[in-house]
Amino acid sequence: MGLAQTILAICIAIGLPTSHAIAADSKTEARVTQIIRDVKLLPKDAAARAAMVNDRVAEDTGVRTGGDSRSELTFADLTITRLGANTIFSFNKAGRNVQLESGSILLRVPKNSGGGTINTSAVTAAVTGSTVIFEFTRAGKSKLIVLEGGARASLVKHPGQSQYVRAGQMLEVPAGATTLPLPTDADLNEIMTKHPLITGFPPLPSRDLILAVRQQQHSPSPPPCPQWYADSEWNGSIWGTYVSTGSKEALTPGRFFAGKNDTYLEADHAWGGGIDAKYFFSRYFGLGVEGSVLDVRQSYPNVFIPFPQLGFNQAFAATAHDRRAVGSVLATFTLRYPIGCSRFAPYVFAGGGVIFGGGQRITPSSTVLPNGSVSLRSDSSAEAVRQFGGGMEVRLTPHIGIINDFSWNLVDGPHNDFGTARTGINFAF
Repeated sequence: MGLAQTILAICIAIGLPTSHAIAADSKTEARVTQIIRDVKLLPKDAAARAAMVNDRVAEDTGVRTGGDSRSELTFADLTITRLGANTIFSFNKAGRNVQLESGSILLRVPKNSGGGTINTSAVTAAVTGSTVIFEFTRAGKSKLIVLEGGARASLVKHPGQSQYVRAGQMLEVPAGATTLPLPTDADLNEIMTKHPLITGFPPLPSRDLILAVRQQQHSPSPPPCPQWYADSEWNGSIWGTYVSTGSKEALTPGRFFAGKNDTYLEADHAWGGGIDAKYFFSRYFGLGVEGSVLDVRQSYPNVFIPFPQLGFNQAFAATAHDRRAVGSVLATFTLRYPIGCSRFAPYVFAGGGVIFGGGQRITPSSTVLPNGSVSLRSDSSAEAVRQFGGGMEVRLTPHIGIINDFSWNLVDGPHNDFGTARTGINFAF
């Protein structure tokens, strides 16, 4: 091999690893693309020096800005870091892992690039394909603003405390916090026109995404859902009712004397009305009390001997009638489910109380009464009653509604149960 060929081979052997090293370094280094006033580079093993545009900044090299000063660093994959005034900052992993001692930074991480992390002594923010602004004071107060994309913030000393911050939101964390507050909306219009990490710099590659988020913030919001039903709501109702009994037996003297036909209302049906009052602790459930009165035309057997004074001793049975008011008072529990923004609210309810005015009994008389009757009818009795049912309310206004429901009522004693259908007006306030 000639001398020239030998020298060429040595140069290639030396140059190839060197070029690979330079290429590798260029992927992890940042380039200073903008300087405003006082910006210094803080090499790890060298004295601080003033930064200049196009300076290369290696990993673990610190960057410090002075008062009213700013700077921008750009990486090979277009990750962009902007530094605000009085900021001390360093990075590794090609700018994806940022250490912020104090000040403010804007970090733009391209989509599908693996994301990045902003670390402070109090809060860590994980960023994936997003543009964020992070501010951190020496006193420990933090603020994370997400311009587009999203980021998750967590406390360094309490890593279980984390919050996801969406585009157009910000998270403000006080110094010494042990829990994280909820994110709030950020005014992107003001940030994009006034924030020092935006103004005075070229447009960001993610500018269109940020403007789309800003447009959504200022788009007309749909009208709020009307509140037809409310929490902490008093309801008062007045209603009419129809009752149908659950026991309908033939009226025969023998059966009545034996006490078989024991219906409390002693009628196949009845009409009436009532009122109730409820308090809804939330729009979904409430407690109340109700009272009702039924106009009942009762039917019962009257057994008699016609003309007893003439000595006729054959007994006859006939159906007699009596009109009575039967009332009830119950305590109730109601579950209500308003359907979306509509006026409709199905509900179910259950209750218990007392019913009175019915329950008369027919017993045989040992003697013939002056009117010829040989059967006796007892006075009314009060009995326990249990109720369960369901229905639907339709609000005409937030304070006036129409109610329709059906309930089944269980009265102590055999053959005493009855159903109730109600229609009325409800007043809410």
